[in-house]
Amino acid sequence: MGFDRYVSGIAEARFAIRKVFRIVDIQARELGLEPLEQQTLIQVYGAPGRPLQVRTVAERLDISPALASRMLRRLEERGFVRRRSSERDRRVIEVAITRTGHRPPHRCGRPGRGGLLPVPATATIQADGAVGHGVLCRPRPLGGGTGHPDGHRGGPPMSPDPAGALARVATNVAIVTTVADGHPHGVTANVWGEGTDPPFVLVTLRRTASTLGAVRAAGRFGACLLGAHQEEVAWRFARPEADPGQRFAGVAHHRVADMPVLDVTHAWFVCEVEGAAPFGSYEIVTGRVVDAGTGSADEPLIFHTGRFVHLAPRMERS
Repeated sequence: MGFDRYVSGIAEARFAIRKVFRIVDIQARELGLEPLEQQTLIQVYGAPGRPLQVRTVAERLDISPALASRMLRRLEERGFVRRRSSERDRRVIEVAITRTGHRPPHRCGRPGRGGLLPVPATATIQADGAVGHGVLCRPRPLGGGTGHPDGHRGGPPMSPDPAGALARVATNVAIVTTVADGHPHGVTANVWGEGTDPPFVLVTLRRTASTLGAVRAAGRFGACLLGAHQEEVAWRFARPEADPGQRFAGVAHHRVADMPVLDVTHAWFVCEVEGAAPFGSYEIVTGRVVDAGTGSADEPLIFHTGRFVHLAPRMERS
């Protein structure tokens, strides 16, 4: 498999996973669960026959062990999971699914819900949108209600998989930064700018991401648009297994208004948090720009059709 196909497959799988999370949020509301509680339950459900440690659940959801423990305690109160001390080490808490806990994930597969289909926990990530190991649901093809041969109430039929169309929406690539306990935090994301007076920047962060919590606590953030040849930086800050603070190791940066700013950027902003709004499994954070500048990278890094691309050379008009 070539690198382009690999990146394209990852992008399509990421879209499928995002679609799963959106539908999981809807299912959670129907069950009276918080979205994060439902995601926690799915993680436990995805390990049949063997209990999970609390820290493993936390790592899979990219949340703190304390928050994972709180989610599991709520699920235990409703009879969905069972917590107990490990037989090997009594200090370690393990959690397993209960008979009652099997029911909410199974609701994903009820016919007529227009939601999810159950798939094995050992499924692999495929370019056609199948979801990977540990995720028990995959999206149905998008469609409307019944009564139309294409599953739509009106208008032209929608493509059964809009991922190809959405992949053609070119986006910038940025590192969103902040500070927690004096240490830099950062994650790869997209940003949008509004040239109002004062100007604003919007960033989208996963609601379970530790960087989002750090941004909330700090009340401000930085946004560094990457240059055309900073693909490695984008990958470094996008790896979910990497500690948000350790991602800065070997990446030259400095502070502006106490926010980390990369030494090499296409452009950068430092913002005061003005507000946040939930958007499925994400939050859109709005920041008022208090400082900004252009960097040494003349051309921006662009993400398009599942891969990093560069702008075409400018052509002078005759």
